[in-house]
Amino acid sequence: VAAGQGLPVVTVTKIIDHSHLNADGMLSLSTLLKWMDITACLAAELHCRKMSVTISMDEVSFPAEEYGKVAVGQALLLRGQVNNAFNTSMEVGVLVTSEALGTGATATV
Repeated sequence: VAAGQGLPVVTVTKIIDHSHLNADGMLSLSTLLKWMDITACLAAELHCRKMSVTISMDEVSFPAEEYGKVAVGQALLLRGQVNNAFNTSMEVGVLVTSEALGTGATATV
C-alpha cells in the first residue's frame, strides 16, 4: 500500500494460469471482475478503516484489442484507489494492466 494524493493505493498482482481462462482460451471476465471488486474493496476499507461492500458499478470497459491478448503466464496488475469519498459512499477506480514477464511489455486491459 502506498500513498497517492493522500489516499491509499492498493496494488494486487495475479499471474494468469489455465484456471483463469474461459472455454475460448481468453481470460474469464467473471474472474477479472471478481479481482477488480476485491481490489476496490481493499482500497475503500483502507480509506475508511471499516468493512465495505460494492453496491453498484457505474462503468466497466475492456478494450477488446488488449483484453484478448491477456495470456497464460502474464502478470495482471490491478491498482485501486478511492477517487471520491462522501458521507456514506465512495467512488473507487481500478486500473488493470497486463505485463508480459519475459519482455516487460505492458498494456491497459
